[in-house]
Amino acid sequence: MTLDPACTIARTETHVETELDDEIIAMSVQTGLVFSFTNTAREIWAFLGEERRFEQIVAHMMAEFDVARDACEADIARFIETLADHGMVRVSDA
Repeated sequence: MTLDPACTIARTETHVETELDDEIIAMSVQTGLVFSFTNTAREIWAFLGEERRFEQIVAHMMAEFDVARDACEADIARFIETLADHGMVRVSDA
């Protein structure tokens, strides 16, 4: 999935979640799939507490972790695509 840097990503209301130690457990109400967010996934999910542009997420993660931009963008895009496929986030065009 290629995301426009200016597209916006926001959590939907179609999930339930809880924190457990350093992990966030979230379940898609639509699909029943349970996600376990740790490390970088946890950081992205927490950052999505507010609607964000894709470029903001990439910049945030690059500031938090030592990662090349291309790899960062590709990894985040795959993660967002998975979340969108299960109704956990919505992606809106710029």
